This record gives sequence, structure tokens and C-alpha cells, in this order.
Amino acid sequence: MAALSADRIVRLKNIEGGKKQSALVASGVTIYKGGLCCYDASGELIVPADSASQKFAGLALNGAVAGGRVELYQHVEALLPCESDITVADVETQVYCNDSGSVVSAATVSAACGVCKSIEASGWAWVALNEVALPANS
Repeated sequence: MAALSADRIVRLKNIEGGKKQSALVASGVTIYKGGLCCYDASGELIVPADSASQKFAGLALNGAVAGGRVELYQHVEALLPCESDITVADVETQVYCNDSGSVVSAATVSAACGVCKSIEASGWAWVALNEVALPANS
């Protein structure tokens, strides 16, 4: 999968418990509508990358460039493209940002972004954003 290079529409569900928040876009960064976003160390929005200092922010409801403000959706389920390593065995486990456009099960990629709730079709998963997987047998 590749990082977003244009706005996209993302299917959402269970939005009644969702939360909206806004944040500024970091210098040199472009955020696209429908993209996964992370906070950098200063609390500004960046595109997910392989960095331990990032924290997942949410799903962008609008696009913006450096210095602009993006509204984020949190605590909703989003249908997102996923890498082939996500299977039915990954349901109810933590998933991570692969880039601004997709998720992966490998913790070594980027920030944890939510919990895989179900597999819709090959290459697509419903992800409960900003949620944390419970430990086994809890």
C-alpha cells in the first residue's frame, strides 16, 4: 500500500460514540481527507512513519497543508485498506498505521491506531480507531 496522494472517502460506522478534535498540520506536511494522522513530539499533525515518537491522532475529515487545521475523527470504526498480513486471526488485536492510507499488524511499522474488528474482504478491515486491544483472557 502507499501513502495517500489525494483526498479519499472512508466508510465509517458506530459514529454515535465518536469524538471530533482538531489540530494544526506540521511544517512541510500535507494531510489528505480520509488519511490516518499522527502527532509529532510538538503535538502537530504528521503523516504516519516508522518512528517511536509518534502518537496516533485520528482520521482526517478534511485536508490541509502546513499551518492549516485538520478536524479528526476518533473512536469510530473505519473501513481501511490493510496489508496482506492482517487476517481473521487478527480480529480483536491491535493494528498499526502502515502509512496514511492503510493499516498493518506489525508493531514495528508506526503508531498503534486501533483494533481490528472484522475483515470485510481481502485487503479491507474494519478498525476501531483510537482503541486499545485487551490482553488475552481478559
